[in-house]
Amino acid sequence: MKKLNFMLISIFMLFVCMLSVQSIYANDVPLKSDNDPNKIQSPRPSRAPQQVAVRVSLNDYEMFVNFNSAVGVAKIIVEDLSGGIVYQDVIDTNFESQFILDTYGWDSGIYKLKISYGSISLKGNFEL
Repeated sequence: MKKLNFMLISIFMLFVCMLSVQSIYANDVPLKSDNDPNKIQSPRPSRAPQQVAVRVSLNDYEMFVNFNSAVGVAKIIVEDLSGGIVYQDVIDTNFESQFILDTYGWDSGIYKLKISYGSISLKGNFEL
């Protein structure tokens, strides 16, 4: 029984170490607002800073999209530099707050990431 417990604890510790190493090598993908500048703005601007509810990080083979809070249905689009859609998906953040996109096998280069939910549109560039 001691041998089995030691084996389970060892596997668990290995799993925890792998997750921590994975986050060390992950790079954040900066996102900025992609809302239409011609859109009519409120006559009284808000003084509170706008909180972005999404954090995107990237390692060699995966992209992690983490929603800090539920924002409803979110659309995720990845385009290459010529504007061709490489990946597109819709997720419901009420049920899943993290989305993992496998980028293994994608060509190296610069890609555009677009995330939209509600009236918010965010964009960012990343390089593989």
